[in-house]
Amino acid sequence: MGRSGHWQNIHTALVLVAVHMLMLIAFARGQEAVGLSSGNYGGISVLRVNPAHMMQSGAYLQLNLVSSSSFFQNNFVYWQQSDMRIPDVLNDRDAAKEYFTHLKETLTYYQNTSLKSMSMAAGVIGPGFMLHTGRWAFGTYTAVRSYASITNLPYEIPVFVMEDINFKPLHNIRFVDENANIAMMNWAEVGASLAHTLIRDTYSDLSVGFTVRRLYGISAFFMKGNFADYTVVSAESMDIRKMDFDFGIATSIDLNDKYFSNAPSHINGKGWGLDVGVNYTRRRYGYNNNFRKKICEKEAEPYVWRIGVSLLDAGSIGFAARSQLHSFMVNDKYLDQLDTIRYTSVQQMIADASKIMLGDSEASYRGNHFRLGLPMAISLQFDYALTKKVFVNTMAFLPVKTNKYTLLRPAQIYIVPRYETPYLEFSLPLSLYDYRIPRIGAAVRFGFLTIGTERISNYLGISNLTGLDVYASIQLFLERGHCLFGRKTGACHPDDAWYGRRKRSVQPIQ
Repeated sequence: MGRSGHWQNIHTALVLVAVHMLMLIAFARGQEAVGLSSGNYGGISVLRVNPAHMMQSGAYLQLNLVSSSSFFQNNFVYWQQSDMRIPDVLNDRDAAKEYFTHLKETLTYYQNTSLKSMSMAAGVIGPGFMLHTGRWAFGTYTAVRSYASITNLPYEIPVFVMEDINFKPLHNIRFVDENANIAMMNWAEVGASLAHTLIRDTYSDLSVGFTVRRLYGISAFFMKGNFADYTVVSAESMDIRKMDFDFGIATSIDLNDKYFSNAPSHINGKGWGLDVGVNYTRRRYGYNNNFRKKICEKEAEPYVWRIGVSLLDAGSIGFAARSQLHSFMVNDKYLDQLDTIRYTSVQQMIADASKIMLGDSEASYRGNHFRLGLPMAISLQFDYALTKKVFVNTMAFLPVKTNKYTLLRPAQIYIVPRYETPYLEFSLPLSLYDYRIPRIGAAVRFGFLTIGTERISNYLGISNLTGLDVYASIQLFLERGHCLFGRKTGACHPDDAWYGRRKRSVQPIQ
């Protein structure tokens, strides 16, 4: 029996969503982009880890021209190593078209019954700056971000998407699922950051920092599956014992439009976001910059180690324009003749589902507003200086959920050895994604340009492609201790004999 019109429409819509997300990733804020944010010359990029890290900046003025990054990881589908090569996609437009036009044929899925998950993050940070004045640091930036997360997705759902509902091996099986979450959101933000050294003594200081962001929601979608107990009998019928789920959608596209005609993007929601962090630094030499008058004269003080903790992406966006919230709670419902249903628009599909499951086309409607939380996390950082130029940084990002409907961030743990000078930096991020997937990355900075990835095996063609990660940044900076159009005024400059003698009289920490 061929596919029913009902399942054909759903299947096509889901595949189109997947194609759109993968194209965004392949041609587009990576999840963490540690090559940008773990060092001392990251500028406003360090804000994504800990706003207090601005106090350890090696530059007193840093201008961000543009930073772009993208990230994708899942545990359900993959491109086989022999079938998919990133250089082919990036260099050959016809090859890229072939991959994404025949997405279902080129992808392979893992045939197991484990819960499925996916994370996607992409964004562009526009013009921004950071200024370090001594005991204070300021920053501001603009950005556009896209984020999507899937957690606890039952294995049969993506199998039905790949194979369609007429996949007989999954018929007449009783599925019992709960706590599945799907969420996607696109938004713009304007952020302002402030950091301050609260306590300073000879060899250490304690700094705090925060970033306040105004958020402008463009579009969003979520589905929260609370509980489901059902059996797919055939492509035409389904036996639902109990099904309880909520979903919301906010978009500028007319949901009554069959062809999803292009529509201008509107601000459909607004909200606030907050990052806050604390950092303690143990310095190698005593602090001796107090008498420096000019901002540019204050040198960066070498440290032995620093440790920090931060709360990231606290906040949410409330959608009230062009938004819908629906809730379905179904008990003991047998659906048949599904192959006779034809949908001409998303709005009709929602109305028909409400009528079939709840008895009324408007019974599922719960209002025209909802709130979707940001991918909040607690982050821990420790950076140790092996030498003046060689460091080892460790970081952990642990997800936190407070909103009922929210984007969810995957857990990630990093060890990042790096070689760092003002105009050359190289790092080798080693990470564990979601406590189970090891990854090796690489990042390099030549002066103002940084490029990197947290999974270099994708580009070497030595592993199956289950995700993608790439980032780049163009930032200009002025190094601390060097005044523009003037002499170097560093601590050991010959013209600063008194200061030089004082600094040498302080014994370094062993």
